[in-house]
Amino acid sequence: MRSQGPVSFDWLLILVTAVLGGIGMIDDARHRRIANGLLLAALALLLPLQWLAGLGPVPADRGWAVLLAAALLAPGYLLGQLGGGDLKLGLLAGLLWGMAPVLVGVLAAGVVAAALLPLRRRRPDGRFPFAVPFLPGAILTWLSTI
Repeated sequence: MRSQGPVSFDWLLILVTAVLGGIGMIDDARHRRIANGLLLAALALLLPLQWLAGLGPVPADRGWAVLLAAALLAPGYLLGQLGGGDLKLGLLAGLLWGMAPVLVGVLAAGVVAAALLPLRRRRPDGRFPFAVPFLPGAILTWLSTI
């Protein structure tokens, strides 16, 4: 990470990412829902902060990461196992952080989902808070690359 003058945009980027990620995880854990407004706020805040900090994947990598997220998450959405917010979160992660964070986030969510499968069958709705394991895996992977 590098500092740019008196304002360190990289630390501001990390702080805003952590706050928005925490809000998303809490929202998903409580309501099994990720609000569109939160995802739009993340896009509107984090993309410019990445540019100001000089961090983030190159545009071609962003595009490939979005396609990867779509390929990994769209089947779950189409089968009713993931919600629309989960799919949009994965696409946003690809756009902001690149392929490795998407892969690790999906892997983390898959491992946790598999471990919780017996509990999910006992819940009336059987829904799984995808953001809770996905975001820490994706964000920590992204942080390891900057």
